[in-house]
Amino acid sequence: MPPRRPTEHATPTNPIPGMPRNALQRIKLGVSFAEYDQTLRDPFAFVTTPAAIAAGELQSQKYFFVGRRGTGKTATSLHVADLDHHAWPVQLGLMFPNRDQQDPTEYQDHHKRPFRLLLTALRRALLDEILTQWNRCCGAAPSSMPAILLREMDRAREMEFDERLFSYIDALLRTLAEGNESQWRTQMNLPKRMSEEMAATRWSNHHSHTLLLDRLDESWDGSAVDVAYLTALMHAALMINTSGLGVRSLVFLRENVFERVRSSDPEFARLETSVVGMDWTAEQLEEMIERRLNIPFHSRIALGGPTWNAFFESPAEARRLIFDYCQYRPRDVLIYCDFAIENAVSHRHERIMIEDVLAARRRFSDSRLRDLGDEYSENYPQIAVVLSRFYGLGREFTLRGIEDLLGLLIADSEVQSACASWIFTLTPEQFVRLLYGIGFVGLTVRGETRYRSSGPRDTTPPPVSAASRILIHPSYWDALDLQQRVIIQLDSSRPYERVGLVADLPEAMTPEQYRERLSELLEDLGLIEPGRADSEEYANLVGDVIKLCFPNVLTNVEPKVRNLSGVVIRDWVASNRADTGFWEIVRQRYGAVQVVWECKNTVELTAEDFQQVAYYMTEAIGRFALITHRGELTNRYIEHLRRISSEFHGVALVLGDKDLKVFLRQARNGKVKEGHLQDIYDRIVRLVS
Repeated sequence: MPPRRPTEHATPTNPIPGMPRNALQRIKLGVSFAEYDQTLRDPFAFVTTPAAIAAGELQSQKYFFVGRRGTGKTATSLHVADLDHHAWPVQLGLMFPNRDQQDPTEYQDHHKRPFRLLLTALRRALLDEILTQWNRCCGAAPSSMPAILLREMDRAREMEFDERLFSYIDALLRTLAEGNESQWRTQMNLPKRMSEEMAATRWSNHHSHTLLLDRLDESWDGSAVDVAYLTALMHAALMINTSGLGVRSLVFLRENVFERVRSSDPEFARLETSVVGMDWTAEQLEEMIERRLNIPFHSRIALGGPTWNAFFESPAEARRLIFDYCQYRPRDVLIYCDFAIENAVSHRHERIMIEDVLAARRRFSDSRLRDLGDEYSENYPQIAVVLSRFYGLGREFTLRGIEDLLGLLIADSEVQSACASWIFTLTPEQFVRLLYGIGFVGLTVRGETRYRSSGPRDTTPPPVSAASRILIHPSYWDALDLQQRVIIQLDSSRPYERVGLVADLPEAMTPEQYRERLSELLEDLGLIEPGRADSEEYANLVGDVIKLCFPNVLTNVEPKVRNLSGVVIRDWVASNRADTGFWEIVRQRYGAVQVVWECKNTVELTAEDFQQVAYYMTEAIGRFALITHRGELTNRYIEHLRRISSEFHGVALVLGDKDLKVFLRQARNGKVKEGHLQDIYDRIVRLVS
C-alpha cells in the first residue's frame, strides 16, 4: 500500500519557524487581572480597540466604558494613564458611605432633594480632585485665583477623595435636617460657582486632563442605595465633561452594575449616547495573543495571522475552538491560551497542538463557571447554587424541560434559603431570559443559536416559546458534566444528579441492571481464557464494554464490519459523536469519525496484528484505532506503532485487561473518566515521536 500524503498533523514536533527550540517554554502570556499584569507595561502588548481609541481621544464624547468581567476595562484605564501624564486614576474605595443609614426610596426621584444632594456632593468632590491635579501638574495657583477655589484647594490637600465625599454628604444632610434653607441653597450652588470660576481661570488651559474612575465594583454590594450613588456619580461625571473645563471624567463599569443603573434611572437618556461597549472581535483577540507570544523574543513574527499560524498546529481550528468557547472575552482567551501552552509544554510539544487546546477545556470550564456565579451574585444572590443544579443534565432544553427544572429548584430547600429574594418571582420564560442575560444559555430559533453579546447592548433575547431550544453555552459543559441530549421534561421524583441519566442508559436498563451488568463483565473478563477457543466470547465482551462505558460518545456500534470487497474485517466499529474531551481530540486530529476496535484474545501481539490495524485506517473513517488484547503495552510493540505513525499518519492505542477493568469500574461508579485514555494516548505518542 503506498504511503499516504502527509497532513498538517504529521509533524507534531516541528519547531516554530523563525523561533528557537523550546520557544513555548519561554512564553508567559501575562496575568489575567490587568492591575497585576506587568506585561501590559510593555506598549507592544496593548491592542487598540474602539473603546481604547475613545478613551485616549481627548475630543471623544464617550465617557462610560461598559463591559463584562475580563473585557479590558482596567487595562484600558491603565494604558491611558501610562500614555497621558495628565490622566490619573481616582480611588473611590468608600464610594458609597453610610449605605446602611439611608432609605433607598428617597433617592428614586432625581428632582427631589436626597438625590440632588448626592449629585452635588459627588460633583464637588470631583471638582476638588481636578483642582488638586491642576496644582500638581501646573505649579502654584495664580495669585488672582478666586478665594472660593483657594479654600477648596486647601480642603482637597488635607483629605482623600472619599473623606471629602463623606464630609460634603454629612454637611448637606445636617443642613437638610435643620431646615436651614439659605445654607442649603449656598451649599447646593457651590459646585456650579466652582465650575464657572475654574472655566474662567487660565491656569489649566495649557493641558487637557482626564480623571479615570475604575474598579468601582470593589465596594459595590448591589443595594438600592448603591445604585443611587452610582447613578449620581455618572450624572456628576457627565456634568464635569460638558462644563468646558478641558477635563474628562471617564467611568469604567461592569456590565451587570451598569444594567442596574440603566433599568432604574429615569434620566438615563442623558447618559445613553456617552456609553461605549468593551466589545472585541476575533481579529483583535488574535492580535492580543500574537503580541504576547512575541514579547520574549528579539526576532518577532509578523502580526495579523503569521504568529498565530506559527505557534498553533491547526490555526483555523484553534481560532474556532478558543474564541467561540471564550465568548470573545480577552481575559478568558488569555486564560484559555495559557492553559493550552501549559499542556503543550508538559507534553514536550514544540507547537500548541489541537489536543493541547482541547485538553484545556475542563480546567477552563471549571474556572468560567465559578467566575460566572461570582460575577452576577450581586444581581442574583447565590445564583451559583442554581447553576450547580444543572449538573449531569442535558446540554439542551425545551421550554417544558426548563419549566420542570424551575419547579425542582423552587422545591429545593437550599435554593429556597439562598435565592428566595429572586427565584420565586420567575416564570419559565423569565428564567430563560435571566440565563440568557448572564450568558449561560443561548436560544436556538429555526436552526440558528444566538448568545448574548458581551457589550452593553440590548439584553432582550429572541422570543421564548414552546418551540424554542435553550442551549447551555459550551464553555460550561465540562464543568457541569452535561450529557449530549435534549431535556424535554424532568421527573420531579428523582434527585438532580439522577435526573436525565436513566433515559440515557443503554438498552433501556435501570440503574440497578446497568451496575449489575458491569459487575458481570468484570467477572467474565477474569474467566475468559486467552486463546483462539474463546476469541468470539472475548470479542463480544469488548463490544459490551464499548456500548456500556461510552454510550454517549460512541454510538451505532456494529460487529464484524466488512468493506465492499469483503477483505477487511473489523471486530467493532463505532460512530464517534463526541464534541468534547478525548474522543473529540482524536476526531479532530485523525479524522476519526468512526472508531475501529480490533480484539485479540492473546497475551502477545504480532506484526501481522499491527499490519491489519494499519490497513483499517482510511481517509473516510479516520486514522485512529484501538487494539485490545490480554497483555500489556511493551517496548516490543513500539516499532510497529511508530511505523503506523510515520507511514499512515495515524495512531493505534494498545489496551489490555487492566484498561478494560478501569473502564468498567469507572462506569459502575457513575462515569467513565477520559483521563485514563488520555494517559495511554500521551504515552504512545511520546514513544513513537
